[in-house]
Amino acid sequence: MSDIISAVRFAIPNVLPAMDISADQWSDGLKSNALRINEKRQLAIPDEGVFQLKLAERAGRAYRALLAGSSFISKSGLNAATIAKRQLENLKNSFRRWEARLAKPFATIDGIEAKIFKEQVDESIDHWSERSADTTLRFTGDVREHGAAVLAGFWLTDDSRALARAGDVIIKGAPVSVTSPSLRKNLKAGLTQQLIQSGVVIVQTKYDPDVIDEQNMVINNFIKRMQEPTYVEFQPDILPDKSFCVYRMLDGQIYLEIQVVTP
Repeated sequence: MSDIISAVRFAIPNVLPAMDISADQWSDGLKSNALRINEKRQLAIPDEGVFQLKLAERAGRAYRALLAGSSFISKSGLNAATIAKRQLENLKNSFRRWEARLAKPFATIDGIEAKIFKEQVDESIDHWSERSADTTLRFTGDVREHGAAVLAGFWLTDDSRALARAGDVIIKGAPVSVTSPSLRKNLKAGLTQQLIQSGVVIVQTKYDPDVIDEQNMVINNFIKRMQEPTYVEFQPDILPDKSFCVYRMLDGQIYLEIQVVTP
């Protein structure tokens, strides 16, 4: 007979305003690494040959696949195949313009390295804070306290930092490691990252039920690949005899709920 050994429901705030220190750290980190960012860009695409191979050719293939089988004819009488070929040639001949546009923000102006880039970062602080408050920070938390996505990673690896906050509900039991000792680090890091990614997608799609179901499937498939057979297999349905880790809506509020069951 199956037995629920661990169950918890983590609340997710509607918004978590970014602290000034977080915004400053984001800004300072980007500006202090401006030259390194530009160097990595140049290493990735150092010349026109690499540009054509890595960017132009790949983009051309993707555009061609998008138009494959299309019977579209342009006003000038060009069919889809010809349009795709012209698009590819235009891309191949755009390296100098592309390179100049990306290099411009990192130029030294008035004796200041990467002046335009640094100004753009400063101008983006408010936008970053607003976006983070409405999406990422709701799931990650910050220095004030861990968010639901982080706590879930702690909970399913029996990490001592898996603590309930105001608004959270420990339904039964306590944190439990559902994976082997050698995989705890991988499960914790990977699950946390997936939960953040899935949570942001759910918010950005206005809590669409189909998207929630889709992301819950991804989350539980990830856990299932690393869980021990000691526990009932993780899956996305909220059932009393099943293990699961899911986002769910209750009374218009989104929660992250975990349940671990033994056979």
